Amino acid sequence: MPSPTELTSRRTKAAAAALARAWGYPRDITPLELQRGRWYTTADGIAWLMCGLWAGRSEDEWHLHGVGRPGTRGVLSAQWTALVRAEAQRLGAARVYAPLLGTQLGLARLLERVGWKPGDLGPVLEVA
Repeated sequence: MPSPTELTSRRTKAAAAALARAWGYPRDITPLELQRGRWYTTADGIAWLMCGLWAGRSEDEWHLHGVGRPGTRGVLSAQWTALVRAEAQRLGAARVYAPLLGTQLGLARLLERVGWKPGDLGPVLEVA
């Protein structure tokens, strides 16, 4: 898997957000996510991390959101989990949650297969 590219400008984040929605991300992406999120792309997916403080949680908790390109399989791999863990460590996170909507239970099972555990907001990846 190629390394993700971090997006830093509001314009490239907005373009990635529009693409995420076109690829099936299940809700609107907020202006706060565009402003404060750490955005990453690969050929097969788009992901962004948000500090838990912005959701009323703790600063050492980050939330992962993302979507894979339609027709792509294997985006949620152990290698992708390792990349998420490394980036979360760089950001000072103790854990990363993947908050899921009720319709995404299959996604939770996929994440659990690559090292995530059940958590109160959805699957959680312990970083430390």
